[in-house]
Amino acid sequence: MKQKILIVGILLIAGLLLASPASAATSVDKNTHNVYSTKFHCYGSMTHVTYKISASHYRTYVYIKYKNGKDGKLQIDLTKPSSNKIKMTVLQRTDWGNSYNTKYIYTSWSVYKFYFSYFKYVLRSMTS
Repeated sequence: MKQKILIVGILLIAGLLLASPASAATSVDKNTHNVYSTKFHCYGSMTHVTYKISASHYRTYVYIKYKNGKDGKLQIDLTKPSSNKIKMTVLQRTDWGNSYNTKYIYTSWSVYKFYFSYFKYVLRSMTS
């Protein structure tokens, strides 16, 4: 009887370990600010949240909501494919169009240093 309870307990713990996520992304930066659209001639709000996926991968979600009901979101991935460049992938899904772009930034900085020394301020200064 004790042996059956022990086996059931071990299987239960193993199942919980398998069901839990392998790595949880942690939020490293959040900001909300007001923006003005020259395209729609109205104000709105822009929020971004950045998650650290791994040491060489950061993902930023940017949400835009205008007073006229238009909204959109961006997903920006910063990865380090080699020692001398950072790959920036931008996926845009908005009411006024969708796009997918990839850009390489040639630098020896880590993704962490690039984000917190430069890219964070670019996100905060975005206007629309």
